[in-house]
This record gives sequence, structure tokens and C-alpha cells, in this order.
Amino acid sequence: MKKFTLLLLGFYFANLHAQLPTVQQYQTQQSTAWQTSLSSLTANGSYATNLEMLYDKVTPFAGLYSYNDTDNNISKASLFKQALSELYRTSNKLKFESSESLEIRLNAPQNSTTTVKMGVINTPIS
Repeated sequence: MKKFTLLLLGFYFANLHAQLPTVQQYQTQQSTAWQTSLSSLTANGSYATNLEMLYDKVTPFAGLYSYNDTDNNISKASLFKQALSELYRTSNKLKFESSESLEIRLNAPQNSTTTVKMGVINTPIS
């Protein structure tokens, strides 16, 4: 029984020293990993050298690959917000605007009451 208790205490103290990375360290590691992956894709010549986004980096809930098909060409605000969020994250948060900051801007008081709120995302997906 004493050996079992000592073994449990050993595992407990060993786990005290195991630490997860901070959020900032994790985001830095993730960004570095994606930049390395993108550079290796463009280095072997199989992709265009101006590759800046990798749409496979996120789960494609917006379905941008098949958006302009005849059966799938109608949008609404929720789909626009999801598409913008996906493109923002695939560009490593360097291009586009986050959906949260867009929401804040849309909810801000406007100078004119005749403003029509409309959004257009124009980017090639291949």
C-alpha cells in the first residue's frame, strides 16, 4: 500500500511540472508552422508563388469552393459572416477584417439614416 501511495504521489508531483504553452506561445507556434507550410508549398513549384492563404486551414462551413454553382449561389448575412471569418483566419489574420470588428462597425451609430449596408467579398478560391 505504501508503494502505491508513493507511486501516486510521484505521478502527482511529475504532473505539477508539466505545463501547457501560453496562448501567445501557442499562437506564435501555429503562425510559424503555417508560414513554414506555405513556404514549402510555394518552394517546390507546384503552387503559385503568390500563395497567401490556405483555405484548407479552416473547416469550410461556408462552402466557398462550391459557392457559385447553380444550386448554391444565394447568400445571407450569416453566410457572409462565416465566409469572412474563414478567409480572415486562412490569411493568418493579415487580410480582410475579422467578423467581430465588422459587427462592431455595423452596430456603431451612422451619420446618415439612408445608408444601405452591403458587403462584397471578392477573392479567388482555387
